[in-house]
Amino acid sequence: VRVTITAAASDGEVLVVPLAAVSASAGGVTRVSVLAVGAEVPVDVPVDVGISADGFVAVEPTVAGALSPGDLVVVGR
Repeated sequence: VRVTITAAASDGEVLVVPLAAVSASAGGVTRVSVLAVGAEVPVDVPVDVGISADGFVAVEPTVAGALSPGDLVVVGR
């Protein structure tokens, strides 16, 4: 017998990053660091986090368009 329990699900496609790419400031703001093509210094992008699974977490930038599919995020910064 196999039982599958769905604890959470999204309503559609979501933007995900590795869980290790998300950090929080002392003030409680969650963010990911994005490295633009050709840049040497990453830029912090504030995000709201959603559901997580398999080492990934759904994120939504607090500023529309600040994070896009294919952006390079820094892990473990």
